[in-house]
Amino acid sequence: MLFGTDGVRGRAKWLLKSGVATYVAKALGTICPASTVVIGTDTRQSSPEIERLITSGLISTGVKALRLGVVPTPAVSFLTKRYGADFGVMITASHNPPEYNGIKIFGKDGGKLSVQEELEVENAVLSGKFGYAVGEEIVIKGGVDAYVDYVASKVNADFSGREVTVDCCHGATGVAAKRVFEKLGAKTTVLCGAPSGELVGVYSGSTNIEYLKGNLQTKVGFAYDGDGDRVIAVADGKVLDGGKILYLLAKARGEKRVASTVMANGALEDALEKQGISLERSDVGDKNLSALMKEKDIELGAEPSGHVIVGKDSTGDGVLASALFFKYYTDGFFAYDEYPSVMKNVSAPPAAIFSDETQLAIQEAAELLAGRGRILVRPSGTEPVVRVYAEAKDCDLAQKAVQKVVNALQFL
Repeated sequence: MLFGTDGVRGRAKWLLKSGVATYVAKALGTICPASTVVIGTDTRQSSPEIERLITSGLISTGVKALRLGVVPTPAVSFLTKRYGADFGVMITASHNPPEYNGIKIFGKDGGKLSVQEELEVENAVLSGKFGYAVGEEIVIKGGVDAYVDYVASKVNADFSGREVTVDCCHGATGVAAKRVFEKLGAKTTVLCGAPSGELVGVYSGSTNIEYLKGNLQTKVGFAYDGDGDRVIAVADGKVLDGGKILYLLAKARGEKRVASTVMANGALEDALEKQGISLERSDVGDKNLSALMKEKDIELGAEPSGHVIVGKDSTGDGVLASALFFKYYTDGFFAYDEYPSVMKNVSAPPAAIFSDETQLAIQEAAELLAGRGRILVRPSGTEPVVRVYAEAKDCDLAQKAVQKVVNALQFL
């Protein structure tokens, strides 16, 4: 299977040597002849070479390839719509280590491809039969400017007299985050703003939130991942994940329905319910979250990992979400205390979940938690492991439920 939870992803050497990058590009040009494709990259060392392969593959099938250079992933989504392109391609491995890279693909509406559309691309790659025509390559100037203006206009606030810190983790938000906050009037301190293919996300960013917490000199700060579609906040010394960002935005914007994934803590759902806001859940992944939002006509959604989607025809946008959070945040903000949760990763194939032993263990764990918590068992979309997750108001109970399932998986 070529596509995972969020596009095509693997070690950069594999993408470069296997021909996958070129084949995916040719598949897009074959599926949609004479199309226009927007291309952006993050700051990884392998990104320029993968960009070259993708651009060449697109041009060989008659595509007009619009190269943006280094931009955040949500900028590719936005500019795909702005330029009337048929597809948007972002070269990034998001929060993964620097030796990884990947390809995220957007449709003309700025949203991630559906599972059916991914299968169409995958089948075209596997067939090895590609169209041939002469396309063209155009280097786009001003793409970041347009994205910064868009985010600032969407936030529509005056931050004069306020201070904020942004941790860009040596990634793609280094070209945009500071500019957005300063355009809105905030004095902005930047951590890890210089692009670095070797350091992107290694010690800083949304998956290393202690770095921001330990270096924060302002009341509020934000940490992004390598391509800027995730954000985690630190405010008054407290770490606020995507669920708590969602809670603040939903309450401030007067939303009646919002969306998250099956990984959202139950305390979020209970806190929203007290505010008269209902929560819909999707499977893990901002692609699935976005699909649910479109289906249910929901304008705001977020994953605990920091994907925050504002607008059902959009994608996770860390810069936009952070600026909106900053707009509505007030001193002393309190969201909710999360229910205790436990998650363990077990090295096992996805099929192990459906064995009789595992299914019995899941049933027993669910009975143990009945009315007091929940159990979730799923294969990882990015690693060869099965994730076993439980939450309950009693931490020991969650631990026992998880261990029941882990024991069954390890026994196989």
